Amino acid sequence: MNKTNANYRTITLKLDKTIQLDNLAKESGRIYSKTVSYIHKIHDSKGFWLDECQVQRIVHSDKLHSQTTQAIIQKYFASLNSYFGNIETNPDAKPPHKRHKYFCIPFKKSAIKLHDSTIQLSCGSGNKPIMIYVKGKLDVHYAEIIWDNGYRLKLVSKVIYPCVKESGKVVAVDPGEIHPITTWDGEHGVIYNGRLLRSLKQYREKAKASYTSKIDLKKKHSHRKSKLIKAKKKNLDKCDRRIKDVEHKITRCFVETCKRDDVSIVVYGDTTHIRDNTHYGHKVNQKIHQWTFDRTRTQIAYKLAEYGIKFVLVNERGTSHTCPVCGSHVNPNGRRFRCSVCNFIAHRDITGAINIFSKYQEPKVSVVASMAHATGVRFNYHLRCSDLPLRIPCL
Repeated sequence: MNKTNANYRTITLKLDKTIQLDNLAKESGRIYSKTVSYIHKIHDSKGFWLDECQVQRIVHSDKLHSQTTQAIIQKYFASLNSYFGNIETNPDAKPPHKRHKYFCIPFKKSAIKLHDSTIQLSCGSGNKPIMIYVKGKLDVHYAEIIWDNGYRLKLVSKVIYPCVKESGKVVAVDPGEIHPITTWDGEHGVIYNGRLLRSLKQYREKAKASYTSKIDLKKKHSHRKSKLIKAKKKNLDKCDRRIKDVEHKITRCFVETCKRDDVSIVVYGDTTHIRDNTHYGHKVNQKIHQWTFDRTRTQIAYKLAEYGIKFVLVNERGTSHTCPVCGSHVNPNGRRFRCSVCNFIAHRDITGAINIFSKYQEPKVSVVASMAHATGVRFNYHLRCSDLPLRIPCL
């Protein structure tokens, strides 16, 4: 029986800057600022916090859809609830108080109408709606217009994914800061090189430091200072876009390879708490904190779901320090893993992928001590699944 699995995916579209969008963003900022004003005035004078329903009865707009107004108010109360949750552990926490001249424009499902290739975003009775032309049919449940060096429309669309495959290969993935993806399928290993990704992050930090040092020397509110601030944001945004582009191409190449090799389960090393108690020196700590492991994991998970491949998380603690043959604890020297007990030699990240694979499989998979080198995938801006060999050499 061919079942399907429903999920949600965010699609971002670029919009042209118009007077209508400027006015709506300004009206959205007015609603948000008015909410902040009412909340703090009542709390300062009466000593209690207004709830969400009370504010929604007070704050209205004739330029926005009623559900859009409610969504703006709900955004503020989401921040306020975070303050209530943090005040117990952090006595110095302060409630959100900043007002905005412009704010994002959210649209709930009741304010969204779908036509053949058009999305109509309602702005309330008597007001001109926003018409967006898209390719294909989308089941949009939520939309939001934000400003990010230009207006961007984020659409949360319902996607029907195919059912999880019942049979196929199992591939283990060891995530890393140098090599974002290292795989092992029981016989073969592949290392996806991420040194370009690291160099882009290093360049971003150097550019940030260079601009910051120049900005600090300029007078406050001067023309030169404002120009440097704009140039800094433009350069850093460009760096972030290049980093995300590299991450997407590496993860897409890996997922397409899994589809080609008929993989049914991907076992991924969970690195959620890797930043806890990290004391390896200034440079190493900076690299670990710049490592976008959660974003890479999210990209792999939803791309695998498009092909019906199951995604499983496994604790990766100690996998790069344990010999997969005899189980001895080893402190690797650089990227090379060598066990002094059984003379097992392999790449450090491949060793981690093998141990993650063994943690998932029952019983434990046997590994021979003498193996060939792993296959490396060097990144290029036209990286495709076809760049990988059809038959991966044994590790």
